[in-house]
Amino acid sequence: MRERRFRMDEIVIETTPLVDVVFLLLLFFILTTTFTVEEKSMSVNLPKAITGVESARSDVVVIFVDSNDNVMMDGKRINPKDLKGMLNELRKNRKFSKAIIKADESAHHGIVVEIMDALRLSGIYDVELAVKKK
Repeated sequence: MRERRFRMDEIVIETTPLVDVVFLLLLFFILTTTFTVEEKSMSVNLPKAITGVESARSDVVVIFVDSNDNVMMDGKRINPKDLKGMLNELRKNRKFSKAIIKADESAHHGIVVEIMDALRLSGIYDVELAVKKK
């Protein structure tokens, strides 16, 4: 038998299967990654209470109030005086029957009452104040 000798220029690495494997791995990781929707919110320091309940429903509108009395709804800073009109517009596009106010513990009581009033004028009577469990 004749022994065959390989020279270095005869060795060729096929990259097509390598590209296919890399593409399939990339596709696998993209499809198996859990996508989370990041809720645009403000940083609030919620007051503590023993009887507080966390609600994670889709038919809820969440309104944030920070320590400087800035109000945010649906990821946008809003003027509390415009809240009633914005809620009426929002109810045309999305159905919700409940509101949660996440107010900082150092926010003024008056701004929270103003928000609750706007919610009730918009027909939303089921209003919760979010708290941190003690």
